[in-house]
Amino acid sequence: KNLFNVVSLKAEEKNVKLLLNLDPAIPKRLIGDPLRLNQILVNLTNNGIKFSQEGGNVRMAIGVKEQSESEAVLLFSIEDQGIGMTQEQQEKLFQPFTQASSSITRTYGGTGLGLAISQNLVQLMGGDIWVNSKPEQGSTFFFTVRLGIQQDQSAIETPDNDSDDQDKAIANLQGAKILLVEDDEINREVAVGLLNSFGINVDTANDGQEALIQISKEEYEAVLMDCQMPNMDGFEATRRLRQIDRYQAIPIIALTASAMKEDRDKVLAAGMNDHITKPIQPEVMLQTLVKWVNSEH
Repeated sequence: KNLFNVVSLKAEEKNVKLLLNLDPAIPKRLIGDPLRLNQILVNLTNNGIKFSQEGGNVRMAIGVKEQSESEAVLLFSIEDQGIGMTQEQQEKLFQPFTQASSSITRTYGGTGLGLAISQNLVQLMGGDIWVNSKPEQGSTFFFTVRLGIQQDQSAIETPDNDSDDQDKAIANLQGAKILLVEDDEINREVAVGLLNSFGINVDTANDGQEALIQISKEEYEAVLMDCQMPNMDGFEATRRLRQIDRYQAIPIIALTASAMKEDRDKVLAAGMNDHITKPIQPEVMLQTLVKWVNSEH
């Protein structure tokens, strides 16, 4: 549900139809990381939409590859009717900063980082990712994830409160607009993918100077501010923003490399509201944004 909320607008803009085939044999009570899974699906589905021709289809199928009493391996496929790839292009596909070819980058944009990130997330969930493709015949991305199966029979009869709370939290963030200030390209791509998977609209800036220019032109409900950046760091950018009346109340959340108390004190002294340590944990990001972002959009 959250996935289709996030990607449906891009599909509508390109007149691409999203289709879903769900195997009824999939266990009802699965245990895993829905935020990681959602980010993988958003990355791959967005790619399918991006490389599809107008009026085409992107078809997702989810089935059971293996199952025991305690766990299931699910197989996902995302098929597009796009430009396809040669074997040589496929072999380079999951490397950061590479895409199938420079002409594809010029035509469709992007660095290919989303696929490298998806591969990392799939591996963290005990799975594999691969692609089948031929030039001008579209591409199908496959991946597997290993999930636990809920064994507590009494729990099956009660609502999954954690899942319900997470769905409500993501629903509250749908449509929010946030400025992400981050100079590292991989960190930026990871954060944008995660924020997009929550249904958040994201603009980016590479340093504090760019952030000051960007925030003067647009209205944001929050700023995610890296602390260590060239030209102007996050501390200085925050101090300057807080000197302007209209930016006194905007939530500014620091992205820090450390959770030590002195770092948190420095963040608060600069005028930031909160901090998230890197590498970013999806659950922490979600909880922090729900705390600070106005849910009425």
